[in-house]
Amino acid sequence: MPNYEDYLEHFFKNTETSIREGKGQELSDNLTHISELIQELIDKEPVSEAQFRSNYNFCKRRYTRLYNHALDNGADEDLRKTIINSISAIAHFAWQSNDLEAFEELLNALTNCYVSSYPQPGFDDAMVVFFERYNTLQFGAIQNFKNVDNANELAKSRGIVDLLLRNYREIWRRSVEYECEESIKRIHSNLEDIREFEQAQYSPIAVPEDEYDQDFIEAKQDLANTFRKRIQIQKFAGYCWAYNLYVKEVYSDESFIKGILDQHAEKSFSSIESLSETYFDIQSILGEVPYWDNWETNRQLQNSLGTIVTSMGSNSWIPSFYLCFSLYLFDEDTQEKLSNTTPEELPIPVDRELRAELNNLKEQVEGFKNDYPLDFLINEEANIDKRIEKLSEVLNRAHSHAETQAIIRVREHGIDPRYIQSWQQKINDQFDNSCMLRQALKEINLLQTKRFPPDIDGVKIAAIYPHKRSFVPEEGVSKPVTSNFQIIWNKYNEYVLSRLTLEEYSVESLNELMDRLEEQVKKQSTSVILLGTGEYRRRLSDDDRLTHGGDLPGSYYSFLDTPILSEPTDTYAALLLFENESRGVEYVDEDGQALDISATPGEEIDMSDFPTKPLESVPYMQAPHDRVELDIRLRGFIQSNSLDGVLYRMPSQNLD
Repeated sequence: MPNYEDYLEHFFKNTETSIREGKGQELSDNLTHISELIQELIDKEPVSEAQFRSNYNFCKRRYTRLYNHALDNGADEDLRKTIINSISAIAHFAWQSNDLEAFEELLNALTNCYVSSYPQPGFDDAMVVFFERYNTLQFGAIQNFKNVDNANELAKSRGIVDLLLRNYREIWRRSVEYECEESIKRIHSNLEDIREFEQAQYSPIAVPEDEYDQDFIEAKQDLANTFRKRIQIQKFAGYCWAYNLYVKEVYSDESFIKGILDQHAEKSFSSIESLSETYFDIQSILGEVPYWDNWETNRQLQNSLGTIVTSMGSNSWIPSFYLCFSLYLFDEDTQEKLSNTTPEELPIPVDRELRAELNNLKEQVEGFKNDYPLDFLINEEANIDKRIEKLSEVLNRAHSHAETQAIIRVREHGIDPRYIQSWQQKINDQFDNSCMLRQALKEINLLQTKRFPPDIDGVKIAAIYPHKRSFVPEEGVSKPVTSNFQIIWNKYNEYVLSRLTLEEYSVESLNELMDRLEEQVKKQSTSVILLGTGEYRRRLSDDDRLTHGGDLPGSYYSFLDTPILSEPTDTYAALLLFENESRGVEYVDEDGQALDISATPGEEIDMSDFPTKPLESVPYMQAPHDRVELDIRLRGFIQSNSLDGVLYRMPSQNLD
C-alpha cells in the first residue's frame, strides 16, 4: 500500500510554496492532487476499523496549517477561498461515500479555517464562501436525512448531521467571541433554512398502516425532534455566551449584545414559553455536562499565559441569561395573561423532577432588583421591579405545584426494597461500631455470635419513623442514609439491661460516683466500666484515678486498671460488668447482621387521627403517608445466671 502521508505531504508543501509566490493556478492544481489522494483513501475498502483514521487526521492538520500559512503570508481572499472550496468539496465527497471518519476530520479542518481567520480584519469574501460551503454541506446532509427509508441509512445520516451540529456550536462560540455580527447573521440564515426537523414532519398522512414501517417512522421523527431541539439549544447557548461576555465586560460596549438580542434572540424566543421549553430541554437533550461548560476556561487559556482564575461555570451564566431575558419578555400583556392561569397553564414547566431547579430560579430572580444587565432593551416606562415580582410569583407557583406533585407521588408510591436493604446495612454497620455496651458484652464473653436458624423472628427492640421520601426512587435525587440512630442504641441498651441481673444505685454527684466506682472495683473484680459520654467523661477525665490507655479495643482510659468504654446514652451514668456464667447469643445472617429491619407505610399503621379531606390538601409531613415505620428486631437472647454488674444513675443536673 502506498504511503499516502508522504504523497500528501509532498503536495501540501507545494501548496505552501504556491501561496508564498502568489500563484493561484499552481495552488489549485496541487489541491486537486491532494483531493484525488484523499478520494482514493475514501474509496478503499478498509481492512480493519479506523485503518485510515491517522491519514484523515493528518489531512485535517495539514489543511489547517495550510490555511494558517495563507493568513500568515497575507494571501488574498481568492487564495483562501480556493483552500476553503477544496476542503468542502472533499468533505462533500466523504459524506456521500458514508465515510464518517473522513467527513469528521475534513469538517473539523473547515471549521478551523473559520477559527483561524480572526483576529484577522473583518468579515471578507473568504468568510462568505465559508458559510456558503457549509450551507451546501448542510443541505446535502439534511436532504439525505429526509430521504432515508431504513434504519441502517438513518443511523449513518444521524452521524453526519450530528457532526455538522457539533461543528456549528464551535462556530457559534467563536463568532460571539469575535463580535462578528455578519457571522451571527450567516449562522441564523443557514439554520433557519432547515425544515426537515419540524414536528410531525414524517408522520404518514392518509397512508394505510401496512404500507409503512411504524417503528422506523417513529424513530426518524424522534431523531428529527432531537435535532430541532439541539438547534434551538445552540442558539440559546450562543445568546447566553454573548450575555456572559457582556456581563464580564469583555465587550467594549453594548452594541454587539444589543444587536444579537434585538435581531435574533427575540425572533428565536419570542415568548417565555419558547424560551423555557429550550432552557428546560438542555439536560434531557445534552445530558449532565453540556458542551459549553468549559468555554470560559478555554477563553481565558487562549488569552493568558499565566494562571487563570475562572468564576462559576455555566451553572451560573446560563440560568442568569434565562431569567434576565425572561424579564425582558415579561411585559404587562404577558403578566395579565398569566394572572389567572392554573399551574399547568404556566409558561414554565411544573414537573416534579424540576422542583429543585425551579426553587433555584425563584431565589436567583430576586438578585436582579439592584442590577438588571439588559436594561438597555427595556423602554424607560417599564417597571423592572414589578416584572421581577411577577416573575417570582410565577416561579413560586410552578415550584409549589412541582413540590406538591412530588409529595403526592411519594405518598402513592410503594416502598422500594432496595432502600430498605440500604438502611439495614447502615444500621447494622453503626450497630457494630457505635454500641459500646454490645462490644463490652462480647469482650467479657457474655455475648457470642452464631449463624441464625432460618425460622427465627427476633425480638422487637425499637421502631423509628423516617420520611417515606427516603424509600421512594426519584430521578436525579440520591438517597443516602443520614439519620442518627442513637434512639436504637438506647432501646437496645434498655433491652439488654432488662435481661441482666444488676444492682442499681443512684448517686447525687460526680464525686460520689467516682468514690462508689472505686469501692466497687476494689470490692469485686470488674472486667469493664461503661461511662456515658458528654459532661460525665469531660469532668471525670480530671480525676487522678483515671489513666490513659486500656486493654480493650476502643478503650482510651482505665479506672484503677479497669478499662473504660464510653457511649452517648441516657440509660446509665456508669455501668460495671463482671465476668460470670451468664450467657447470650446473637444470631447473624450471611452478611454478619444481627438486626433485622422491616418497613411498613405510615398509612397502614394508624389512620384514626387523620382528617377526612383530600390527601393533596394536607401539608407535607402532616399525613401518615409521609413516614415509614421501620421495625428493628434483634435476633438473639441473653440468659442471666448470676449477678452481672452494677449500674449507677445520676440526675443530669448534679454534675458538681
